[in-house]
Parts: sequence; C-alpha cells; structure tokens
Amino acid sequence: MSAILAEPDLSRYDAALSRHAAWLAALQDADGLFRGESISCGAYMPLPLYGQATGQHAMVERAFHNLEAHYLRNGGLVQPEGVREMMPYIPAWIVMGAALNENLRLRSVMLKHLLSFQDEAGGGFFGSVSARDMGRGVVDFDSTTQACAALCIAGSEAAALKCGRYLRNFVQAQPDPSRRLFLQWDTSRGLILDFDSTKATAHLLVYAEPRQHLYKIGLLARAFAHLYGMTGEAAYLELAQSHYQKTAAASPDIWTNTLAHKMAWAAWTLYLLTRRRSYAEDACRMADHLVSLQQADGGFAYPELWPSYDDVPMDFKVDIASQFATWIFYARTMAGF
Repeated sequence: MSAILAEPDLSRYDAALSRHAAWLAALQDADGLFRGESISCGAYMPLPLYGQATGQHAMVERAFHNLEAHYLRNGGLVQPEGVREMMPYIPAWIVMGAALNENLRLRSVMLKHLLSFQDEAGGGFFGSVSARDMGRGVVDFDSTTQACAALCIAGSEAAALKCGRYLRNFVQAQPDPSRRLFLQWDTSRGLILDFDSTKATAHLLVYAEPRQHLYKIGLLARAFAHLYGMTGEAAYLELAQSHYQKTAAASPDIWTNTLAHKMAWAAWTLYLLTRRRSYAEDACRMADHLVSLQQADGGFAYPELWPSYDDVPMDFKVDIASQFATWIFYARTMAGF
C-alpha cells in the first residue's frame, strides 16, 4: 500500500511549469518553428496536448502550422530518417491533439494516415510500413494503445471498437498476467513469447522488477479507459483500473522511475472518470519526481534513457519536456480540486 502523500507543493509545480514555458519559447522563432537542424516532427508531437491543457492556444496553432508545412507529404507524415518501427505512434498523437483542439482538417488527414496501419482482421496497429503494406506481421504495442485512445477522442468509433477487441484478446492471451506482460503480437504466430534478450524491453514487462518501461501500462490503461468513456461498458473500466492498480502495487520504483511517467497521464484519465482521490495522489507522486528532474535551463532530464542531459538530442528534449510539463499540470489541476 502506498504511503500517505504529504500535501503537494503547488508553488513548486507552478515554478517548474513557468521555467519550462520560458525555455520552450526561447527555442522557437516567432512562427513557432524550432531553431536548429535535424528537428524531427517528434518535437511538435506533444505540443497540441500540452497547449490545450495549459490554455496556450496560439502556440498550438503554430505547432499545427509547422507540422503541416514541414512534415506532411501526400497525406502522410515524414518521420525521422532511420525510424522503421512504431510508425503510427506519432500520427496517433497528432490525431489526438487535432481532435482536442478542433483542427478538423488535420484530424481528418492524419486519421486517414493512422488508419492505414490498422490490421483489418485483428484490429491492432502494425508498427512498420512493410507490415502494413503486406497486411501481416508484428502489431506494435505502443502504437496500438495510443491509437486506440486517439480514435476514441477523435470519434472514430468503429475503428476504436475494433482496436478494443484486439486489446481484450491480447490481455486474455497472456500466459502469466499476475507477474508479467508480453507486449508484441504477430498476426501469424500470436503472442510473441520468444525474443532476442537484448530487445527484452520491447517485448516484456515484469511488474516486480525495477526500471521497467511502465509508461506502456499507462498507455494500456488509458486505451481501456477511453473505450469505457466511449461505450459505457464497465468491463473496459475494470480492465483500465486493474492493470493500473496491479502495476502500481507490484512495482518497487513506480513513482521514482521516469520510465513510468505516463502512469501520471493514466491517473488523470482515470480521475476524470471516477473522481477517486488516489489517482490524484499518484499523479502528484510522479509530478514530484518529474519536477526533481528539471534542469537549470527549464528542460527535463530522463536519466534512465540518457544518463547525461547534454547527450539528449534537442527534438527529444522538447518532446520529453512537453510531456512531463503536461503531467505536472494535470497533477497540479487535480491537487487543486
């Protein structure tokens, strides 16, 4: 059981958010374009969600403009050179942001692009262009869970329900659900249980082990939570809460493991659905950890992935910081209710 949380220091959250906003603004030209070479679309990916949460509507519109002007080609999204997996992940973020901010044209374009990766038979989302084009292969966990939530937010009900059926089948197929979660599915072989040990973090979560990529559980819980919000089916809310609570109870370092940061996002979504105070307290636990990672310039370290802040590429710095700032803002909002 979690220890009782002390009253959160809201002024600390406010100061961190102000430093982040100033840092972000200093990196951009007046039109919102990030300065520097090799800035990928990932830098803009979380900005519509961050701006919508914090009320920075002009910044959101500038982000949309730059995404369309520099990263859209023939109805698709130009992603970083060398990226071959998780291809639907960033489009799912953009669909979500466009829907939340009522950019209906970009929502429509990116939704069509996103849905091109959905497995027609199973409902999950292929991670690669080659699997999409063949109509078979590996279904990517991160892309599928994020796409599911995005489809619910965008009102694409038929595709969301198809994805929901996939996710229910996926969790039912787990051979050891109380201890671990296998993450990847192959349309020909089913759940992938054997894999290269050097790529274990992409294939397996062990709840009781430290430094697990528990942000994935945040994505899964949000997918089920949004399916509940769309359908009203209590089974989806039960799946969202059971995966969230099982992970929170079993993990030895969940609120000090930066790799679990999207559990704060899941806590926000579940709080909105249930108004349970425990979700607000969990979000504040993670926010306290994230604030401790803020650097002198206003960005945030991610020590589990980059031990040195100086080594983090600028587009990743922007992406990471804007996500962390959003979770801090959500925690600050819940703490104030």
